[in-house]
Amino acid sequence: MVAFKVPSLDQLLRGKMFVLSIGDEAVVVTLISGGKVANAWVASPDPAEGAADVLEALNTAKSVPVYVLMDAFEQVFREEKVPKVNFFDQKKVVERHLQMAFPGNNLQAAVSHGADPQGNKFFLFCSVPPTDLVKGWLSALDKAKRRPRGVHMLPLESLDMLDTLTPPAAQKGVRWRILFTFNMTGGLRQIVSKQGRITVARLTPPPPPDSAIDPVQIVERQFSETLAYVKRMGYQKGDNLDVVVLAEEPVAGAIRERAWEAHSMTVISPHEVGEVLGLGRIGQPGQPYADAVHALWFATRKKPKARMTWAQAPKVDYAHLVAQGAPIAAAAAVIALLAQGAVLGWDYTEALDAIDRQQRQLTLAQADLARERARLETLEFAAADIRPLIEVVEQLTAGHVPPVPLLARLGHALSGGAVITEMVMTTPQEAAPTNRRQRAQPGAESFVWRLGLSVTLPPDTTGDAHALERADVLEKALAATFADMRVAMLEAPVAVGSNQVVRGDRMMSSVSAAADPASPSRPEGLYTVRFEVVQEARS
Repeated sequence: MVAFKVPSLDQLLRGKMFVLSIGDEAVVVTLISGGKVANAWVASPDPAEGAADVLEALNTAKSVPVYVLMDAFEQVFREEKVPKVNFFDQKKVVERHLQMAFPGNNLQAAVSHGADPQGNKFFLFCSVPPTDLVKGWLSALDKAKRRPRGVHMLPLESLDMLDTLTPPAAQKGVRWRILFTFNMTGGLRQIVSKQGRITVARLTPPPPPDSAIDPVQIVERQFSETLAYVKRMGYQKGDNLDVVVLAEEPVAGAIRERAWEAHSMTVISPHEVGEVLGLGRIGQPGQPYADAVHALWFATRKKPKARMTWAQAPKVDYAHLVAQGAPIAAAAAVIALLAQGAVLGWDYTEALDAIDRQQRQLTLAQADLARERARLETLEFAAADIRPLIEVVEQLTAGHVPPVPLLARLGHALSGGAVITEMVMTTPQEAAPTNRRQRAQPGAESFVWRLGLSVTLPPDTTGDAHALERADVLEKALAATFADMRVAMLEAPVAVGSNQVVRGDRMMSSVSAAADPASPSRPEGLYTVRFEVVQEARS
């Protein structure tokens, strides 16, 4: 007897398709056939340059439908509560709230997130702004008569991969999960969920091709920034946190060796992850990108999470009440009542219109703020790291000290893992007495500028003796680098002075650090030493 495997209706409808993944860095066309990746093409993200290559790939199977996965930078998610209404009005109310959340002609969708005991329903509102990238590619597909069957958001459609790739929760309570993938379309994609619902979708563009930046360092930095971001959403240290990274060797091995603030860390290659997901092996070994993984996962789902549509202007539904054959007296009474009510109703209508305008302006401002914050997160250096450097440069410039040569000399002297945690520039004017009762210190005007440095020794410093030895080496290195200046160690890394106390294995000043709450904090468990570099005035 010959056995035939009858495909399901879903497999017949969605078994073969093109998945067009669109991003700011590249466009990837993936042909899915029989639940496998049959072929893949890569094209330029610029529609003017890449459209011909994409259409050539699509024409290899002209009858196969096309689906679009948006992996671009500008994607917005927002969960909102919608008031309880009757079944027939629910769709209109959701559309109105969606339009208010994302004003303008955007690609939009709403996904149900359940209801509370009071009957109020929660929806995840999704939006993709009409950028030149989005409009250009959708227009190119329309002109070529290959209009997509659906436009979808990659982070939302790939969210459920975390259900299979993460172990059971380590403990009861709130559960957070993060998925990292390296995509050709956009770079390092992060998908963050809380209790199974998407909360954050971040995208970090790849470094330049000639850059020496380690991919592991990028993952570490973005993981740290994501934790800082979700802490504002309620994440607390100790919550269930599972992290999944799709990466190839040697990046995968280096990630496993690092310490992560997570209950579980799963690192698997894009080639092998298909076995875990029940999709079979995907692509070729050594392929670091996960675009085909996202495309195949989307193609093999029974139903997409959300289908994006262009926002439409809300339609105004007018109700007309026509009375025929009413007596003249009744008509006059109705007119009188309407005239009286119009006086009150006008003010009420004006108030509602004003509230609606303010809500739209607030929503638009919040969307702009979210996009600006997302843009700042993609910068090569975090703003929190740049602000102290700007302050240092301003201090040096105010003291008429060229900042670049001085910082270069400091970097040369402090090579080897030591880190400057505080830098204070003082000029003779700042050191002068502020009132008549204060006496000028001897030699107060005998220097051009004075630079105070707080330096944290490398983390591998073991014991007080080792700390003192390293501090002495740093002092000699500073003295050699700044041979034309006076260099002195103001505070040793251990308790060697009468005004210093030791707490654990780090030094604090009992006067300045312990008594002054505004003094800068020092890293726990690290040795800190203070130096002074003085440019003395020439006689």
